[in-house]
Amino acid sequence: MKHFNFTLTESESLISLLNSEELIPLKGTGTQLVQIFSARNEPDWFIALGKILKQELPSAYIIGASSVGEICDGKLLTDSTVVAISFFENSVLNLFSYHCNAGDEEITGKILFKDIKSLNTNTKGVLLFTNPVSTDSTSFFNSFTSCELSYPVFGGGAGDYANMRDTLIYDGNTCDDQGIVAIAFSGETLFIEPFTYLGWHPLSKEMTITKVDGMSVKQIDNIPAYTLFKKYLDIKYDDSFFHNVLEFPFLLNRDNQIIARVPFFVNEKDNSIEFLADIREGETFRIGYGNPQTIINESFQIQNKLSAFKPEAIFLYTCICRRFLMQQDVELETEPFNQIAPTAGFYTFGEFYAGKDIKALLNSTMVAVGIREGEKDLNRATIDLFLLKIKNTLMILLKTNTHEYFLICYISLMPLPKNWKNKTTN
Repeated sequence: MKHFNFTLTESESLISLLNSEELIPLKGTGTQLVQIFSARNEPDWFIALGKILKQELPSAYIIGASSVGEICDGKLLTDSTVVAISFFENSVLNLFSYHCNAGDEEITGKILFKDIKSLNTNTKGVLLFTNPVSTDSTSFFNSFTSCELSYPVFGGGAGDYANMRDTLIYDGNTCDDQGIVAIAFSGETLFIEPFTYLGWHPLSKEMTITKVDGMSVKQIDNIPAYTLFKKYLDIKYDDSFFHNVLEFPFLLNRDNQIIARVPFFVNEKDNSIEFLADIREGETFRIGYGNPQTIINESFQIQNKLSAFKPEAIFLYTCICRRFLMQQDVELETEPFNQIAPTAGFYTFGEFYAGKDIKALLNSTMVAVGIREGEKDLNRATIDLFLLKIKNTLMILLKTNTHEYFLICYISLMPLPKNWKNKTTN
């Protein structure tokens, strides 16, 4: 297996990239997977790239998603387009694409499972792209993963820089703003290892979701949801609401796992809060905040596991929350992956993960996927991740005071208990 990442500003440059000395010998061999991650949520742009790709790589399976940040060779890019191409020697890929009208998500999940099962192959993993802002991706994913899966599932929800609910996914032929695209991987010599981690800590007291309608949380502790949320963080509902709340997700305790849910917008009529993934009535949660040091520590653990796996490529599907929390320091999390294997991915509006420990549409997380053909290449260079972790930790510590000051400012906005009295000692 070989993997290459490219960045583009114009479609014509893709022709010369695909005819480089490295790629020409690979064009007529095996199977290719092309992933396009782009800030340009324009169907014409994806279709233009797809036309060139099909001319140069006629047997390639092409998928794509609009993004809110692109990752190329482990580095953060913005307002760009990344094309990630994987060349497989012996593996088999199958592409499934569905338009999904509102209300059809659950049945579409069952259809995808049946379509994959009908292949009668040893499926090693499934990659998903969806439109979480226009489809109930939770309902689809829960339906799909409620079946007896023998393989991991991973991927991300398409994003939109302007947060205007204008997302798209691409299946190599058409773009869809209300769809689902899946790639099923199979092959006797193919190995796929996905991981996920969070890195957020609880900030508030524990509260209970007391009224829900679909993806809308109506009440928390029997109080209108936004009324209570604003009491804690004083985040106003305006055009910047989503960007301001990204760093403060709800941390739910579900099935002995902590999962995050990010508020998307507020319904001013009833002060309810809309989400892109499910929240269940009766669930308890705390408002959380991101800890860069914890994120670095947890990424180091996953990077060690991936390093031992000896992947030939790494795909990252990571929440926009992480990018906004860490800003340019986000590369302290993503760049070490590229020292293990060529790494590409995008910042999402939700992450898919179904593994041994959890099956859920996630928020605020990182999903990192290692993939290779054949047994581990023991001659592959081992990266000294420990030294890299020390360096990144020191970088974070230099900014700790700023982070803590920001957190204290928010905590200071929290109201004092009614029975609190200011006592002084003589």
